[in-house]
Amino acid sequence: MRNKNKNIMLDLEKITLNVREIALRAGAFLRNERSSFDRGRVEKKNAHDYVSYVDKESEHRIVAQLRELVPEAGFPASQVHHCKAYEIPH
Repeated sequence: MRNKNKNIMLDLEKITLNVREIALRAGAFLRNERSSFDRGRVEKKNAHDYVSYVDKESEHRIVAQLRELVPEAGFPASQVHHCKAYEIPH
């Protein structure tokens, strides 16, 4: 049992480090896009609810990378719909 718990902790540690890298890459993308943000590429979803190409792309990148890391998990996403990377397995 002790080895099993140790392996689980090592897996969680590995996942955590990978998630950190995914977050850092997403942050770098957001910082980079800030300097050339195109206001013309912002869509209105609902009253007082807007989404930009940067929102969609950053979410897509994060979910796709998480999906690679943990394929058995589902990831609800609010900006992009109808994309295989966002499907939750049944």
